Order: sequence, then structure tokens, then C-alpha cells
Amino acid sequence: MFRDESVQSHIDACEIVYLDAKEDLSTDVTRTLTLVIGKLKACTSNSAKRAKERCLDEASQLLKGVQTKPLQALEINRIVPFVRLLIAMQLDMLHISTACRKLDQMLQQLSEVNHSLVHEETKACVMTLIDTDQILSVKDLQTVCMFLEDSSAGREVCRQACSSLLGRLADVFAVALEQEASRNGEWCYLAVKVCLQVFQLLHREVAPMVWEEKSEHLAVQNILKHLMSIILGEVWHRDTRLLSGTAVSMLINTAPPGGREGGLAAWNLLQVSSAEPWLLCVGRLRVDCRPRGCDGVDRLAVTRGLLTCCRKHILTSPLDNSRTCLILDGLFPVVSALFEENLDCHYYVFQVLTLWLKSLKDCLEEVWEVCGSPLLREESGLPREESGLLQKLTQVIWNSAESPLEGVSEFVHSSFRLLLEIYELDRQRLGDTEKPLYLALLRRVSSLPWEAKAKYFPLSALLPYAGTNTVLQQFPELPGHLLKCLSTNHLSPCASDVYKALLQQQRRELCGGVGQGPPPPEAELAAAWARRWRPMVLEALTSDVTLLQNSASSCLLPQTLRTFPGAFRALLAPLEPGRPGHLRAWTCVMSARRAASGAWPLEGPRAADTLRLALGSLDDGVRLAALNLLCCSPKTSQPPTPAELSAMRAFLPLNLNSESAPFRQHLQAGVRRFLVRIRDSCLARLKARKGRGGGGGGASPGREEDSGLEEGVGFVDWLAQLPLACLAPGHSFQRKKTVLLLLSVVLETCTDTWSPDKKKGQPPANMADLISFARQRGQWDFFSRPRLLVLIGCLEDSTNEVRELAAGLLLRFFPRPCPRTSAPPCWRGPRGSCVAPASRTPRRGRCRSAHCC
Repeated sequence: MFRDESVQSHIDACEIVYLDAKEDLSTDVTRTLTLVIGKLKACTSNSAKRAKERCLDEASQLLKGVQTKPLQALEINRIVPFVRLLIAMQLDMLHISTACRKLDQMLQQLSEVNHSLVHEETKACVMTLIDTDQILSVKDLQTVCMFLEDSSAGREVCRQACSSLLGRLADVFAVALEQEASRNGEWCYLAVKVCLQVFQLLHREVAPMVWEEKSEHLAVQNILKHLMSIILGEVWHRDTRLLSGTAVSMLINTAPPGGREGGLAAWNLLQVSSAEPWLLCVGRLRVDCRPRGCDGVDRLAVTRGLLTCCRKHILTSPLDNSRTCLILDGLFPVVSALFEENLDCHYYVFQVLTLWLKSLKDCLEEVWEVCGSPLLREESGLPREESGLLQKLTQVIWNSAESPLEGVSEFVHSSFRLLLEIYELDRQRLGDTEKPLYLALLRRVSSLPWEAKAKYFPLSALLPYAGTNTVLQQFPELPGHLLKCLSTNHLSPCASDVYKALLQQQRRELCGGVGQGPPPPEAELAAAWARRWRPMVLEALTSDVTLLQNSASSCLLPQTLRTFPGAFRALLAPLEPGRPGHLRAWTCVMSARRAASGAWPLEGPRAADTLRLALGSLDDGVRLAALNLLCCSPKTSQPPTPAELSAMRAFLPLNLNSESAPFRQHLQAGVRRFLVRIRDSCLARLKARKGRGGGGGGASPGREEDSGLEEGVGFVDWLAQLPLACLAPGHSFQRKKTVLLLLSVVLETCTDTWSPDKKKGQPPANMADLISFARQRGQWDFFSRPRLLVLIGCLEDSTNEVRELAAGLLLRFFPRPCPRTSAPPCWRGPRGSCVAPASRTPRRGRCRSAHCC
């Protein structure tokens, strides 16, 4: 059977068929199909997932370019090898779901040409798994999973053979559960996964086997029995037990809509909390259940499954026509009890609580109808405190707010927001304008120490309901606490989120609701912001604490100017460049304004003088902030102005000797952003130049676009020549390393060298046009003999880092082999030092330099 043949044999068969079909097919169809086979062949030869998917995308696009009529004219023996190749590739890439789906898209296109052929070939493959006496193996189960999930033809075949497939799955459970290794391994897990897929994707075929009176299907009965035994502890593997709970719940979800059968089955399943044997009734199926322990995973699996899978009419079903509701009176007691026990699966328990709150919010109207009153109403005659349900929920969330477990905090935050949303909807239904929960929570939050992480996420959630005025009245110390958090690494994100929420809520309040007239002018909004927040932001910007400065410039300023654009002038007004910290604050405000609006913020000679003062400051932080002002832009295609180019030409030669490694790294990052702007803007101008008929590189510059193009290309050429003088013997290590870092930025940004190990940062597709333009003007000769000799000379440097950088540039960018005119004399010294037995060079540098030689 072709399923057992290799993919390569199917590729060979297709190549032979389409080579022989040249006389019968049109040239275009033959060429296209040959190219498609070539892309599929490249896909199989690549080991990287991204490379495989790219090849399949290209193959699919090529196949879509073939019209339907020429494909319909093909004889069956011309199509069969291609269909079999696509199915064989699906079988070969079972673990790459996206690749299987892309192959299925091509099969669907062929199915439009000959549906019966694709169906029969897929059926032949699937039925080799089902119509056999052998027990399905792990690979067989993976194949069935793929056909159900990622193959439309395979899913249709499984639909027709649903009864047989269920029988084969029941046989797997009977064997897999016999031994401990198999029942706690992948085999059993995959069997449960296939059951879940069948119940979900083939629910119309499964439902009659469960819910119709005259239908008796022993396989479904046995599967349910095995799934319940897994849930109740026969298998200790947690993931398998949780998935089994989802599978059983999905089986219950096949109940006919509008009836009570599904709700009764879900209520019956909640007997999982019982410590005594009990009988599970799901439609016409009956299973004796015997608990094997009390680790809580059984209840966790059942509640998680019901909340994930069941529809509204099941979750809100009453018990015995009483004023009860499954989600409130059945599921919540089980979920609440899980929190009271000290289980080792706290992550999943909180996930279940979040699912419960989401389901309750979605079913709120139905729950109100069943219960007949709001859920969280205040108790009359008692102090205005939370109701019993509300009190339990808030306590559970509060107790887990500082949980160190990864992922739990996200569930805590979402649960708290859901609780507030449900409470607000409940109050609105009751028509109660008094909402004491918000004030109680604010008082609770304000009483916590500023170091508590749980102090901040409730504030962001409470703001839309309580308002900024109420929050700041109840919590006047909040601005000071935010400053302390911004100077503490692990609390800085919390403070940034709270400040962002406060600004957004303040703007909403100032602008009013819908239908309340036009919003106030930006100047008025900025004044309102300044009265409340300007002292805090300026204190952070001018602080002596570096972390607080950085947090203010990277978090507070961008959020402020995005929400209140008019705050720019309010921030600048009190700044005096002569005072300590104010010069750096000025440059940070200017950079944030430029990043937010894209406009060049320097207006007038005073601002230009202040920038020059910052660029020449003795403080590294101030100089870097000024550099960021020159380099930043919201769009990478925004061209630098002549003033920016001139400032960079003056700044860079004076900042090559810094002994600070962080300064060099930030300098390299800033220059990279600046060069990307030059490159992208030059490419855009070159495209516009060609569009207006200017041709390639022969037109004389006479317009502003041409002038900007020349200036940008010239700056890159100047920067590439800067290392030639700075890498000569006698210069300091700091200067050499800095210029090598800058040279690497030039070569990464302004050449067309492709880096296969990088996902981002590859050269643009039309980079060759810009290189050709520059070369025609005698510029951008990055790989000239003088540059090569300078870098080769760096291989003899006394410091390991300089040798490493130079060798890396030579290996990555410079063409090999070396020109014969320069190779023998210039390599003799480095080669000798690399292989000298008494060399004192550190091993790492010597090895890489030797590899380069």
C-alpha cells in the first residue's frame, strides 16, 4: 500500500509522470506542476519547520495558478501520483499541524477537480488503520489525529467509519490500561485525545449512539467506562486524566439541544465528589464508578471539562425542576472545595475558577431567569458587606494574589476583572446605585505595603468602576508608591500598568460620555493632567536613581504623550538645562514627543543649542539620551534631516573612546536605528525616482528627493570609512572595539548579505538597487582591498575581543576566497600567530582567527 512507501518514491513517480506527459499537456501546466513537485521536494529535504512551511506556501500558490479546466483534462493516472504524494507528505509530517493543513489545501483544490479520486485515496489510507485486527499503535493514533484535525477528506472518511473507529479505540483502551507503563504513557494519552476529537468533530454520528432509546453501541459504553476509570485514578498521569474529563464532557455535550438529558448527565457526573461507588448515567449509557483516591484531580478534570465543553442550556439546567442551577449549585461548590484543599495543581484550580467566572458571565441572563433574583445582592438587615458568594470569590482571589507559581497571576487578574464585571451587571439589574464593594476593595488595597505586588493589579481593574477621583481620595499615597515601584525592577511593570490605566481613565472622565458634546481642547486636558501628575513625572525624570530615570523615560513619558499629547509643553516649561538632571529630562521629553508624533520637536535656535549642549555633555546618560533623540522615529522610512546628519557626523568621532561597555552597546543600537532610517528612506526615494521616469542611477540630482538620496548614501559611505583610521596600530582598545561594532552595523544594514540563522533583520528584497545606485557613484565599496587589509591586521591585535570581532566580520560578510593580490602577504602574520605553539593568545580568539585564516 502507498502508505508504506517513502515520500521520495512518490516524488520520483510524479517526476516521471509529468516528464512523460509533456506531449499530452500544455507547456504551462507541465512547467507549473513540475515546479510544484520541486517545491514539495525541497520541503522534504529541509529539516527546519519554517523552511518546510515556506516551501509548502510556494507550492500552494503555484498550484492555485493552474486553472481548473486543464487539471480536469488530466487522466486519472496523471493525478493519482500527485494525490498520493500529498497524502504521503501528510503522513510524514504528522507533528507539524500547519504543514498538514497547507497540504490539505492543495488536496482540496485537487478535490474540486476529482472529488471521488481524492476521497478514495484518502479512504484507502485511513481504512488500512481501521479495517485490521491489529491494535492501533502510537503512530496509528497520531495518524488518525491528523486525519481528524488537519484533513477535510480524512475527516469525511472517519465520519463514514465512525462506528468502526470507536470500536478500534475501545480495543486500544482494553490493552493499554493493563500495564502501568502503557496506561501512564503516550499511548493512552493519544487514545483519549482521539476520543475527544471524535466526540467533538463527529458529534452528529456519536449522538444517536448515546441518546436514542433503541440504539445500543457497546464500544461507546466501554470507552466511557475506561475514560471514567482514568479520571478516577487508575491512571496517575495528570494530563491524561484532565483530557479524559474533557472527553467525557464533550460526550455529554452531544445531547440534543432543548432537552434535559444533557443537564441530568452533567449533574450526575458531579457525583465524582463522592467517596462511595456510584452509577454514572449518560443518556442510555450506564457505568459503575469506583473512586480510587482523593487527590482532587478527578473533580478538577470533571469541572474543567464541563466548563470548557458544555453549552449554556446544560450549564444552566436545574435539578428536579427546582430553582437550582448547575453552574451555581452544582459546579461552584466543587470549585470552592478545591481551593480549600492543599492540592499540588493550584495552576489548574485557578484556571477552573477563571473558566467558571467566564461561563457565569456568559450565562448571566439564563441564571437570573432560573434563580429569579440577582446573584450578589446585599443582605437586608445586615451591614452592607459582600454576600456569601461574593465574599467567597473575593477571598479566594485575594489569597492567591501573591502566588509565585508561573501563570497563576494571569488567572488571578482575569478572575478579578470578571468578578467586577459580573458585580456591575448584577447591580445594574437590581437598579442599585450604591456599590460598597469598590470602596471596601480600595480600603483593602491601600492598607497593603507598597512592596506588595497584589496592591497594584486590583487598582487597574477597579478604575473604570470607582473612577480616578475616588481612587486617589482613598489612596493619596499612590503617586509616591508608584515612584518607589518604578525604582524597583520587579515592581516597575506593575506601576507602569497602573499609571497607564489612570491616565486612560482620567481622559475618559474629562472627555465625558457619548452624546455630551465635543471634548475639551488638548491644552485644557493637558492642564488637568499637569495638576495631578506633572510633579511625579518630573521627579522621576530628574532623579539621581538611574533605574527610576530609565523607567520614567521608557514608561511614563510615552504613555503620557500618547494619552495627553498637549502635555509636551507642560513638561518642558519647568525644565532648565543648567540645573542637575534637567538636561537629560529635556532630551527624554523631546525623544518621547518625537516617538509619539513623528514630528521633529526642535523648534527655534534655543532648542538646537540645548541639543548641542546635551550631545557634548560629560554625562554618558545625557549623551545617549541626545543620541536617541537623533535616531528615534515612529517610522523607519522617515529620512533624517540635514541637521541630524550633521549632528551625527560631529557626534560619532568624539564618542569612540568610552570605557563603558553599556555606552558602546547603546551607541551601536542607536546607530543601527539611524542607518535603518537612512536605508529605508533611500529605498523609498529610489523607488519614487524610478516611478517618475528618472531611470536607474544615471539621472542627475535636481530635486529634493534626489538630494536626500545623495546625502543618505554619502553618510553611510562616511561611516564605513571611519574605521580605517581608527583601527591602525596604536589606537586604544575602546576605540577599536567601538568602530568594529559600528562597522558591523553598516554591513548588517547596508549590504544584501542574507543571514539564515536570523528570523528578523534580513535585508530588503530591493537592497541590490540601492547598492547599485551607490556603486555607480563610487561609494559603498565596503569590501575593498584597504578595508580587507585593515580587518586582517586586527587579527594580530593583542586583545581577544578585537580579534573576535574582526574575524566575525571577515567570515560573515567578506567574499571568499580572498583576492590573490592581497592574500599571501597579509595573511602570513596572522596565520603564524594563530599556529604558533607558544602563543599567549586566549584559546577562543585563537581558534576563531585560525578558522578565518
